[in-house]
Amino acid sequence: MSYEALFRSFTHIQPIGAGRIVELFRAVDRLTGRAVFLKVLKSGAADPAERARFFRGAELQSRVRHPNVLPVSDLLTEADAAAIVMPFVPGGALQDALPAGIGLAFPLAAAYGQDLCAGVRAIHACGIVHGDLKPLNLLISAEGRLKISDFGEARRIDEPLPAAPAAIVNGSPYYMPPECARGYAPVPASDWYSVGAILYRIFCGRTVFEGQDAGTVMRAQVNETPPDPIRFRPDLPGQLAESILILLSKDPAPRLKAAERLDRILAG
Repeated sequence: MSYEALFRSFTHIQPIGAGRIVELFRAVDRLTGRAVFLKVLKSGAADPAERARFFRGAELQSRVRHPNVLPVSDLLTEADAAAIVMPFVPGGALQDALPAGIGLAFPLAAAYGQDLCAGVRAIHACGIVHGDLKPLNLLISAEGRLKISDFGEARRIDEPLPAAPAAIVNGSPYYMPPECARGYAPVPASDWYSVGAILYRIFCGRTVFEGQDAGTVMRAQVNETPPDPIRFRPDLPGQLAESILILLSKDPAPRLKAAERLDRILAG
């Protein structure tokens, strides 16, 4: 698919990934000489609701200015194609930096956890719920800091919640809060569940629940008790293990209280 008009301000354009309705490119801005990400909505590939979600995500992401949130530099439109322009982050996604079956060294895992918590607090302070926190959406900067990206499932906190659950559920089942697995819209406490699931993965070297298919994992998110993280990381401090388990509560209410203590606990 040609995006010649959309890309006229960029050079050294390289495809680096694609989804059903978006393509991701690395490029260099002709004016500044800086490397950028271009997240492109495929021309004619999305229905009106998906297009609206793409533009809404770009607008919400652009509201948040914080070192641990990837900023939006520009939003380009050309005919029925569009692109979100963001600074290039050279370290790739956290997902690709996580070894299978082994937790990260404690100082690195704790630093990532602090960055994640700071970014989530900044997003919520702007009146936004991210709605899809997972290691794939956490990028590592040249300085080794995490930056939250991909606001495609984000919503405003003050939006009225739908009365009925959605028939189609989007997001990664491994980091999905139980209320979202049941089809309900995310709220701030939902993001903190995902934070707990990410902390579990980076400290313990495995996801909270494992399964061969999305349905099995989502049912576990709704119905099963998370295994104690100390089972997989015996040196994990007790307060941190307890906080992670509270973040993974089926009831959203206790999560916010646990989130308040996380920075102090992660700082040691």
